[in-house]
Amino acid sequence: METIWRRLDGVSDERTKGWMLVDSPGLIVLLLSLYWLMVWRGPKIMQNRGPLNVIPSMSLYNLFMCFLNAYIFFELLAGALNGGYSFQCQPSRPKNKSENELRVAKAVWLYFLSKPIEFLDTLFFILRKKSNQLTVLHIYHHSSVFVVGWLAVKWTPTGSSFFAPMINCFIHVIMYSYYGLTLLGSRYQKYLWWKKYLTVLQLIQFVITLIWSVFNLFGSSAKGGFGFGFGSHFGFSFGCDFPKWPHFISVFYMTSFLVLFGKFYAKSYHRKRD
Repeated sequence: METIWRRLDGVSDERTKGWMLVDSPGLIVLLLSLYWLMVWRGPKIMQNRGPLNVIPSMSLYNLFMCFLNAYIFFELLAGALNGGYSFQCQPSRPKNKSENELRVAKAVWLYFLSKPIEFLDTLFFILRKKSNQLTVLHIYHHSSVFVVGWLAVKWTPTGSSFFAPMINCFIHVIMYSYYGLTLLGSRYQKYLWWKKYLTVLQLIQFVITLIWSVFNLFGSSAKGGFGFGFGSHFGFSFGCDFPKWPHFISVFYMTSFLVLFGKFYAKSYHRKRD
């Protein structure tokens, strides 16, 4: 295992080496294990206790997450535009240390760092004794996105890696704004009719990223095998010098989210109406 890790670490991106939480997989495993321990033990610890009033902390948290995600979104967008990025497929060039490349890398890194912060979503559910919210979808989402974010920032922090985090941060600004509004009390509930459409936006996000990943995966010049090149037959090509393995992960990942969020949407809205 040590030899395998040395080989993998040897081809990781030099630009993000030494950045917080990037170098060691041990820290990722530790944080993930602590998260699962919280999910397992937290509800049991709170079982004979009353729910805690964490509304003030949640309000500050939601406000912070809104600003953080907005900042990451604009940094990714500005870095991509100023760096002349293609929104079809953008090469990842580890030796490129230009201002805009590093700007994108730092934004992808901040996106990754925001994921363990989002573990607080789960902690607040536990402290408020809302264990029914600790669904498979919730736990899977918070666990997996942390690992996927680490893979991106360690091996491909620039290039096409900017696309999915940028869209996700935009959705998260809306999402945490909604969560913040729900804390204002029952008199504001009439203004929260758009919860259903927030889920629709999330589903649209997954569809866009899935389609984009599929086109990149089978593009004519992307490296890593499967050079089917059907894109060129339609007058465009999504292929570029970007590894294929992140797109394989993305296709599986987006498909899993479409299934889980689709079930959530059907259960929460269609069945209620029926």
